[in-house]
Amino acid sequence: MNFRSTQAVIDGCNAILEETDGAPFFTGDNAGLLKTPVRCGKKQLSLTDAQGEALPAIRVVDVFTGGARNVGLMAAACLAKALKETLDTGRYNDPDRKSAGLRYEDVYVLAAKKKEGRVMAAALKAVGIPSALYREEGLFEGAEAPACRDLLLAIASPLDEARRAKALLGPFFGLSFAETERAGSCRKATPSSPGCIPGRNWRSRGDSGSCSAGWPRKAA
Repeated sequence: MNFRSTQAVIDGCNAILEETDGAPFFTGDNAGLLKTPVRCGKKQLSLTDAQGEALPAIRVVDVFTGGARNVGLMAAACLAKALKETLDTGRYNDPDRKSAGLRYEDVYVLAAKKKEGRVMAAALKAVGIPSALYREEGLFEGAEAPACRDLLLAIASPLDEARRAKALLGPFFGLSFAETERAGSCRKATPSSPGCIPGRNWRSRGDSGSCSAGWPRKAA
C-alpha cells in the first residue's frame, strides 16, 4: 500500500513491472519479485497543472546512445530539465496539505552509486534546483566532515585564532588567506565583519540547547 503516490503513478509503475507480452521486467534470480501489484492508499492525491489539468504520471526522456559517461551526463541533464518543468507548473493536490505548490523537498532522485548522485546533483544545479546528497556511504570520510569539525572547534573556542582561521578558510566562509589575515581578532571585529565567527553566541545557544534556530542556515 502506497500513501504518497497518486493512483496514476502507481498504475504506471505496476504496468512497467508486471509481465507484458511475455517479457517480464524481473528476470533471472529476480524473477517473481513482484508478488502483487502495489495499491494506492490515498486516492484523493493528484498531480495537475495550475489550471487543474492532469499532468503525465510518467515521463520518458530521449537520450542518444554513446559512451557510458556521455549517456549518464545526457540522462541527468534530461531528467533535471523534466523535473524543472514539473516543479514550475505542477500542483500536488493533497487534502492534508496546505499548499498544492511543489517544493524542492518534495522530490527525491534515486541513484545507485555516489558518482551517479554527484552527476545528478550537478545537473540539477545547472537548471537552478538545489539538492542535497542523502545517506552517502563513507559520509564521515568525505571533505565535509573535517570542515564541520573545524567550524565546531572554532565555535567552541571563539578566541583561538588558529581554529578561527582554519574555519574561515573552509567552505562555510570561503575566505582567502589575505581576507582571513585582514579579519584580525574576533575581539576587535564587529558582528558584520567578514572574519567574525559569532562563536560565543553560538556556543551559548548550544550550552542552553537553543541552537536549532541558527544552525540550518550554517549547515545549508
